[in-house]
Amino acid sequence: MISFLKGRVDSVSKEAVVIDVNNIGYKVNVSRSNSYTINSEIKLLTYEVQKQEESYLVGFPTPEEKNLFLTLIKIQGIGARTALAMLSVGTPQQIISAINREDIKYLKSLPMVGYKTGRQIILELKGYFVSNDLDESDDFSDVRSALISLGFKTPIVDTALKKVYVEGINKEELLKNALKEARKSRWVI
Repeated sequence: MISFLKGRVDSVSKEAVVIDVNNIGYKVNVSRSNSYTINSEIKLLTYEVQKQEESYLVGFPTPEEKNLFLTLIKIQGIGARTALAMLSVGTPQQIISAINREDIKYLKSLPMVGYKTGRQIILELKGYFVSNDLDESDDFSDVRSALISLGFKTPIVDTALKKVYVEGINKEELLKNALKEARKSRWVI
């Protein structure tokens, strides 16, 4: 699996760019191909879409965009092309905000998203993305990842971290306190 590509933009089409990496051209579907210029150096995080009849690479300029894409394609009825089309119009922050506000009108304005698909997105993802006003330090990210890997849902982890986070707390204390808080919440749901 190719995790990322770093190289020079060789060509740009309506929905893809070709990246020259050591004289090998990789065609990568992207959300906003018009934002890339020929001969510029870029780095794209990638995801390989494999279907019976085809396989192709999808590229993302930021981890946030890739994470939203991967979350969207888990929803029934949303494939890679639909998720990429959504990201071609809306930023990850706009789409997440619309989901959390249950803004069906905004979601319907995105390409390939109708009323039913919009409702499905809201139903499955409302509250999944919790905006963080917290300092996303390495310690904070490590603790968040540890709790999620223990099986806690992302909204529960984010809520627990918001409750126990204080400036200057060390990683061990943050983990211990957040784990206690997450355990309380786990049984409520």
